[in-house]
Amino acid sequence: MKTKAMRQTKTITDAFLLNTCIIGMYFKHHFDEDFPLSNKEVHMHPSTRLAAIGFAAFLMMPGAHAAPPADLGSITINYPAEVQYWFDKPASPTLVSSTPGAATLDFGAGLNKYNSVPLLGTQSFQLTAKPGYKITGFSYSSQLSGLLQDSEAPPGYSGQPGHATSVATAYLSVRGTDGKQLSLVGAKEENINGSGLLSFNTGLLDLPDTVSLSLEGNLFLQLGYGYYYNEFGDERKISSSGWLGAENSFLTIHTTALPVPEPSTWMMLLGGLLLPWVVSRRQRARAA
Repeated sequence: MKTKAMRQTKTITDAFLLNTCIIGMYFKHHFDEDFPLSNKEVHMHPSTRLAAIGFAAFLMMPGAHAAPPADLGSITINYPAEVQYWFDKPASPTLVSSTPGAATLDFGAGLNKYNSVPLLGTQSFQLTAKPGYKITGFSYSSQLSGLLQDSEAPPGYSGQPGHATSVATAYLSVRGTDGKQLSLVGAKEENINGSGLLSFNTGLLDLPDTVSLSLEGNLFLQLGYGYYYNEFGDERKISSSGWLGAENSFLTIHTTALPVPEPSTWMMLLGGLLLPWVVSRRQRARAA
């Protein structure tokens, strides 16, 4: 007969194995790699094993990691189920502010230090205006910073220096639920050596209640090589250096409250509807 201590030990062991299996299945599914313990034979109660498989399957479902719809005051925002990235990390937009006329989201920061490798961020989501409100436009801004340093000739060498260049872009596409593009706007800044601002504004738009947005940002760095020679013809190849970063990537969604008719307006409308009926009724009474 098992003692109480033995049963408790068995419970703890099964719990450990459960977690090991879940993590192992998750790593195998998402990274195509084996977790250190997942390829070893483990023995657990059948019900525990079934729970591990079921929970791991839940984690692997596309919607298991989806961000829930967010209430932004005058609008609601729905994110897709798949994981999206903003520059070099999984996107996790945060709400900066929300007022009756505007809601601002921060998509985070990115830093590119790699030559000729674009650092790309994309965000797609759906916006729906609440009853009594209308989406009227969008504005975007991102604080840029960077350093560009051309290569320099070493002592005793001369030649053509290598140049460092950088480009930052951002684009916003707005589409209706039928896929028709309603607006496309963007901005581009080049050769950031210090600080800069990347921004755009759609202006006033006439949009339906529900629209789909696709926001794309890109940080690109090009580090050229300089070739230098000494008096003996020896060559030295030296790279330029630099980096490009973006932070406070703010997207502001502008809204307006739809006008509500005054009581006098409703009375005039009602009177306009009743007047023909009253006139027709009097004409029939006279004819009789």
